Amino acid sequence: MKKHHKDDNDSSTNKSTLGVMVAKMPTAKKAARNAESMKNCPRLLASGVRSNLFLGVFIAPEDMKWWFTLPEEKPDLLGADEVSITLVDQIAYPAEFQPHLPDELSETSPCGTNCAK
Repeated sequence: MKKHHKDDNDSSTNKSTLGVMVAKMPTAKKAARNAESMKNCPRLLASGVRSNLFLGVFIAPEDMKWWFTLPEEKPDLLGADEVSITLVDQIAYPAEFQPHLPDELSETSPCGTNCAK
């Protein structure tokens, strides 16, 4: 099982992929709950909610593009009706870019989902 670690997103050593997610949730309440549960995801840069839509900007190493396909193929993992993700390969980082990555290895992500599956 893949463990989540701070080095997974080290932009100085790995080419990364940015993913912009739009998840259509059944209700606005579920969209807000989804945003709350994902707020500590080590790959999340920013997220927000508009009505029943969850919007998130994520970053992952280029060799983990498969990670972005999971929610599109299985939106029920997020409790969503539909998920679309736009991938960005050419990323311009701010000078002071610091993603919030965990110091410890863990079997599952902070939201409780096993993203390695």
